[in-house]
Amino acid sequence: PIRFVAMPPADEEVTAAAEAIGAAKRPLIIAGGGVLYAQATDALRAFADAHGVPVAETQAGKGALPWDHPLQLGAIGVTGATAANAAAGEADVVIAVGTRLQDFTTGSNSLFVQARLVSINVNAIDALKRRGLPVRADAGRGLAALSRSLGGWHADAAWTSSSQERGQRWRDEVLRVTGVRAVPLPYDGEVIGAIQRGVADSPRDDIVVCAAGSLPGELHKLWRTS
Repeated sequence: PIRFVAMPPADEEVTAAAEAIGAAKRPLIIAGGGVLYAQATDALRAFADAHGVPVAETQAGKGALPWDHPLQLGAIGVTGATAANAAAGEADVVIAVGTRLQDFTTGSNSLFVQARLVSINVNAIDALKRRGLPVRADAGRGLAALSRSLGGWHADAAWTSSSQERGQRWRDEVLRVTGVRAVPLPYDGEVIGAIQRGVADSPRDDIVVCAAGSLPGELHKLWRTS
């Protein structure tokens, strides 16, 4: 039988990345599909909680952090939300975890041009993007190693607090947009809200499938993934 072993990070890469993060005041995590593939959602949550770092999600990374977590900023990029995209523009360090940082995520390299990049990825070609500091590792093992190296470091308290407020304002907006509204014809937000309410009491492993057009972007922003 084939045995898969999660790729550990190199000590020197962890040290360099932790030094960059430790000097930051306004860090932001971008969680990609690699967090889910690595079953690293617990590691992501532990890192965010321990160090006060807000989290934004790519389309592939949706569900990496529960939608109602205080540090969840929602979708990022071209199909992203106001909270995550505003934070990306202000961040001084972006920690990309398990994401290729493709053009939809980065706004064709325009969303966080001033931030230093730390990229945790099992693929070297993705970890080395944008002249960032690579941590070539499994998402879970990479986050755990960085957290150990950072020790008691915490993001600036004002940044953590403002990120929590930003995230809550966005969640309130999602509930407004997807709520029941008295209009003649439904639009994407109302359809998403109706389906969300319809599966509220069903098993947590339900899968929502959609295809082309505007709906994938609306799901990225508005679907509440537990």
